[in-house]
Amino acid sequence: MPFRLLLLFLASLLPIGTAAQTSGSVTPDTTWRTLAPGTLSLPEIRETSPSITADGRTIVFARTENWTDKVPYIATRSGDGWSVQKAPFVDTLYNLAITPDGRSIFYKKDEKRDGEDVSRVYRVTRTGNGWSDPQNLPALFNINAGYFCPMADGTLYFFARSPRPGIYVAEPDGNGGYGPPRWLSDAVSPEGTTSFDVLVHPDEDRLIITRAGIPDGRADSLGPRGLYLYRKTNGAWTEDGRLDLPYAWGASVLPDGRFLFVDAGDLQAVPLADLGIDW
Repeated sequence: MPFRLLLLFLASLLPIGTAAQTSGSVTPDTTWRTLAPGTLSLPEIRETSPSITADGRTIVFARTENWTDKVPYIATRSGDGWSVQKAPFVDTLYNLAITPDGRSIFYKKDEKRDGEDVSRVYRVTRTGNGWSDPQNLPALFNINAGYFCPMADGTLYFFARSPRPGIYVAEPDGNGGYGPPRWLSDAVSPEGTTSFDVLVHPDEDRLIITRAGIPDGRADSLGPRGLYLYRKTNGAWTEDGRLDLPYAWGASVLPDGRFLFVDAGDLQAVPLADLGIDW
């Protein structure tokens, strides 16, 4: 084999997105791959807020050059690749998530009301020829609710900043809206930290959050910022350790057993088996 071809062949065997390239906070042998580079993850543009349906055939996410005003996209599986279209129901938003059946999308948007900045949560639902008009959800008004994890039965887990930052849960009220948000757990959202971007297992007995905003002097007890796994035992949530990944967010699980997250401005995926996660 000519020397040049040999070099190209050897280069093709190198892993894409190694931990050493992105962060020094994980073990050197942990690797992940950019998800659909050139289609979902574009160079020079930051992707964020991925959320996938249970069948793995639809992903919603956002692209941004400004973290306040992100442009939403909907990607559908097409053969061996993806077809990507801008979401038609809103120009920009803060973040979004799709329900497991793909019938509804929740999103957070910051707006003006009587000259004041307010935060609203909307839901759109599939119709015969597209998506419904956005429906405002008053129970989640102006608490900075976002980073949603909708469940199959309609339960909605999410992050909010008010009355204190952390993970909340709300149940459908039977009239197309939601009842009052309920604080999930002091263990999941330790005092003084910011626990956001919750991913809840369909059985609702496991979850993953991104922990940030750790106060000075509590890093030894709380650990470094990053993705943390929790389990529910006898009705109480307990921490089961930090995932062996850099500081990241946007946790989702693909049907083929890969863990999806956001790092270095791209959507990344790594096999759950490589992380040692029982999901």
